[in-house]
Formats: sequence, C-alpha cells, structure tokens
Amino acid sequence: MRYCYEYPGGAFCEVHLAQTGLPVTVLKNSNVTRLLWTDDGHFLIGAGTNTVRSWNLRGISRTAVPHPPLTLPGLVQSSSEITRLWMDRRDLCVATRDQLFDALWKQKRTPVTTTRYRLPTLQGLTSYTLPGPREADCQWVRRSD
Repeated sequence: MRYCYEYPGGAFCEVHLAQTGLPVTVLKNSNVTRLLWTDDGHFLIGAGTNTVRSWNLRGISRTAVPHPPLTLPGLVQSSSEITRLWMDRRDLCVATRDQLFDALWKQKRTPVTTTRYRLPTLQGLTSYTLPGPREADCQWVRRSD
C-alpha cells in the first residue's frame, strides 16, 4: 500500500508492505510516485523523480539512479525525471526524460533514455537515448541465468 501526504510546500509518500500473518512493514526510502510488482510477485519496484528502488518481501531494498544521456558540447543537463517503468521478460525497463540547457540556461533538448535493469540486483544492462519525446525501446540482452 502506498500512502501519500501533502503539506504546504511539498508532499511525501511511504510504502507499507502488508503480508498475511506478519506485521506491516514501512519500507525505507519509499518516497515514490510509481509502483510495480514483478510478474512473480517477489519484488516491489518503486520509482521516484530520478531514483529506482527494488524491495523484496522482507523489505530489503536496492537502489539505482538511471544514468543521464551523453552530454553534448555546449549543453548542460539540468534534471532527469523517470516517466515510466515496466517489466519486459524478467527485466525492469525505465524511461527517463532529461532536460538539456545551453550555457545561458535556454532549454535546447529533452532526450528520453530507456534503461534495462537486471532484477533483483538492479544492474544496468543496456541504455538507449532518443532525442524525444518518444522513448527508445527497452533493448533486450541475452541472459545466461
């Protein structure tokens, strides 16, 4: 369950893991805007503004921060925001919209990067960037496990 609280000047969310016969656990670092269970139900994935977290059924977490796209000469990255996450086969896919500005802070580009992560480790496998607004496909890599 995800509970969100709004207060003047901000908001905060926390995720509670409820299992039959066990006490409810408040998951650490669970201020997330998106939640997704893995297909097997063993992991809960949460995405905040620019961080991805994975929790197992005991509430133990792993964290990943999607890498920004390659910067271009004369452009500066200002922010990254996770726009979507989804499962593809046994991996997690995350789309991130980035804002690139020139030296005078005029917005020049908003590329979208799609990154594939191995679960449960959140190891980055592949990452592709398109100029935006369309996101790249979540490229699959052959797995040995």
